[in-house]
Amino acid sequence: MRELDNVVLERAAFVCCDSLEDARLESADLIEPVEGGTLDWLEVHELQEVVAGELDGRQSDDDIIVFKSNGIAAWDVAIGAVALEKARKKRVGRRL
Repeated sequence: MRELDNVVLERAAFVCCDSLEDARLESADLIEPVEGGTLDWLEVHELQEVVAGELDGRQSDDDIIVFKSNGIAAWDVAIGAVALEKARKKRVGRRL
């Protein structure tokens, strides 16, 4: 199942995902265009490279950037733990 058509990827100045390994297995939005020759895996970068400053994402205000998230459960758990810790420190929320 796909959410993006090839036109979006053809027009994109930058394509990234949360995990290349996962995208190669789970993301039809990227797998099918690669198999069809619209996209190359070498053109797909990981978000962590941008966040770490290793790669520039957007080069100009007109750039179309595609971020394909497949969701990484470990990241969800990690951010949940941080949010819980901060809430406890601030003494907000309620215990269920």
